[in-house]
Amino acid sequence: MSTIVTIPNNVTPAQLTESRDGFAQASGQVYGAGRTYAANLLGFLGTAWIELAHDAKGAEGDAMRTERDALYAALRALPIPHSNPSVKWKQIKDHARSILAEQAKAEGGEDAEGEGEGEAEGSGNGKHTRTLQLRLIEDLTTLYKACKKEKARTDQQSKAMLHIAAALADLGVDISKL
Repeated sequence: MSTIVTIPNNVTPAQLTESRDGFAQASGQVYGAGRTYAANLLGFLGTAWIELAHDAKGAEGDAMRTERDALYAALRALPIPHSNPSVKWKQIKDHARSILAEQAKAEGGEDAEGEGEGEAEGSGNGKHTRTLQLRLIEDLTTLYKACKKEKARTDQQSKAMLHIAAALADLGVDISKL
């Protein structure tokens, strides 16, 4: 039986990096490190990343790829590099699904349907609650792209664009890929 892992609120990029590196250093062999990393990803990105395709468009896709690529880099940087990091990414996604299922079961019984983030895959009409982290990334990315597209920016708008770019960098988004 697995230990129930709670999804932390307000996961910082430093905490996420620490849990990712802890998982990579354990070479993915330590069960608890994988579950901790998955829980921190849920706290940082919400739940949408679990089902996103590897080439998903938009801010959610960008955030997922940024984190996935960071994990791949950490696994390849080991003294004995992992030969197929995508297997470990799938393992983390499986841990995240398991954590969400355990949380739903603990909150509302075995057959309980979740609300918001715990909504079942095929429900289609469930409310999706974004984490603050994901909302910031999505909204700031939209603003940055709008500023980038505008050819006749005022000095004030250009200055605001610089601040938006800095905020995205603080959130771990590589603006060179936007």
